[in-house]
Formats: sequence, C-alpha cells, structure tokens
Amino acid sequence: MTDLLATDFIAYLRNKNPAVVSVDAKNVRVKVIRDTKFDIQDRGPEIKPPVGTGSASYNNPQSKEITVIDYEDFLNVQPDEVIKRLGLKKPDFIVFDAPTKSCFIINELSQGNPNNKRTTAIQQMHNAILHFDRVSGIKLFIGQFATKSCVFSCRRKAITTPEGMADAFMTIDNYLPEPIELRFQPIQKLGYMLIETTEINM
Repeated sequence: MTDLLATDFIAYLRNKNPAVVSVDAKNVRVKVIRDTKFDIQDRGPEIKPPVGTGSASYNNPQSKEITVIDYEDFLNVQPDEVIKRLGLKKPDFIVFDAPTKSCFIINELSQGNPNNKRTTAIQQMHNAILHFDRVSGIKLFIGQFATKSCVFSCRRKAITTPEGMADAFMTIDNYLPEPIELRFQPIQKLGYMLIETTEINM
C-alpha cells in the first residue's frame, strides 16, 4: 500500500495539480505490528505508544501482521495550497492485515468529546476512501479485503478534579457500549462500515 500511495496515488493527484510533490515510499511513516494488544496515537514520536496511552486500542489475539500507515503524515508533505485546491482531507491512519486480508481500516483518532468531532471525522474518512476508489490500483488492493471499515476513535481524557469528583462520570464512560455502528450513506455506498469505537478487533 505504501508503494501504491507513493506511485499511483501521487500520479492521480498530480494529474489534477502539477504542483503535487513526489514521495518516496521509503519515507512513508509506517509500522508493522504483531502484538496481541497495542495502541496507536497520532502526532507522537511513535505510532505505537505504550498500551493504554493511545487514542485507539487494537486487539490482535492471533498475532496477525498488522500494517499501520500514517496517512496524515503522508499528505503533510504536500504544500497547504495543493491540499486546499485538491480538497484533500487527512484522516490519521490506514490499518490492515496484509497476509490474511481480513480487514482494511481507515482510522481517525481524536480525544475529548466525540460529539464535537464526529462530523469532521466522518467527512475526513469519506474523503480518503472516495479518492482511493478513483485510483484503480488502490481500489483493486483494497477490494481484496474481506471487510472494509471507517473507524472513528475518540478517547476521553481523564478529568482531574478535587477529591475525585469526576470519577463517577469517567466510570460511566468506561461502561458505555462499543462499538457503535453509525450511518452515513456515502461511506456505505463505497462498501465500508462506519464504526465509532476505541477498541478495534482484528
């Protein structure tokens, strides 16, 4: 997928705007993970921070080989004016298990109140898969996977208050049902599920 992004996707973008900057696949920020449990985090020095500290947690009981591509970082190479003219949005990560091809995920991460960020997250993920669907090589690659999902992961930050007054509210959050299946027809039309969860099963 990194090669497809660096070649086919960049060619697709350059066809729309000659100012698009070339990208070497070797410079695409990517992490291959086989841990049975791991977290991912954007805007950090490491894609995979210590378990329990990221914005999304992945359960991988079969130790599948999971590839995590920093899609936002990949697009950040492009000048702001190019991004704006092409109407590109930047969801955080592309996640998939290459050997078994059981699932392909676009994962947008956030922290805080999900109600304030859900709409923007959905638009970002839809934008990515819409462009991917227009690039034949990428569409063919993604089409090999058994399931395709857009996942919005928004982990609430712990609130510190005098004498632990907010603890009860944080405890309630821990027991809210996950995952939540959302509806957004343009995403479903492209063959993806739309899910909100901070716990992702591979």
